[in-house]
Amino acid sequence: MAEKIITAQNMSQIQELCGNFDENLKILEQQYKVSIVCRGVELKITGDETSVSSAERALISLQHLLNTGQPINIQSVQYVSSMVEEGKDSDIVKMTENVVCLTATGKPVHAKTVGQKDYVKAI
Repeated sequence: MAEKIITAQNMSQIQELCGNFDENLKILEQQYKVSIVCRGVELKITGDETSVSSAERALISLQHLLNTGQPINIQSVQYVSSMVEEGKDSDIVKMTENVVCLTATGKPVHAKTVGQKDYVKAI
């Protein structure tokens, strides 16, 4: 049985990663057949080696999305987990690199999927 620990920057980031009533963690647990326990600013993932590795990559990708100012919701958790399953989790980092535009309040707008990033690039 393998075990990995991911440390968040602060409690706010942990709350965003976990979601309401830990809904984001439950999705990842079901997807990868692992157990994820939150203790303070740490997330402990346990399960078989490949599943733990995949869940870790998904959580790190979600953490990256949070660091770039993008909100985490059920849709983004499912998208990230599908990208990890396809082995394209490195594309998530590329997806958040460029800002499409700024809103009237100055908030940056990013592509939400790799397809959207490719579309904006083509335009």
